[in-house]
Amino acid sequence: MDIHTIRGMIMPIQFEMSVVKVGNSLRMTIPKEIVRAMNLEKGDTLLVGMNNGDMIVKKKI
Repeated sequence: MDIHTIRGMIMPIQFEMSVVKVGNSLRMTIPKEIVRAMNLEKGDTLLVGMNNGDMIVKKKI
């Protein structure tokens, strides 16, 4: 696993979280540390994909 520093944080960052059911969907909450590191704001669009069984999330620019 490669380790990088992004905005003063050592990457990769891993968090354990639960997936919850909301209506017919499954959801998870993005931890505040990830929100800060990705500079996310309400209304931002995220691109979600898969690579070798891993979920990849990127901020759409």
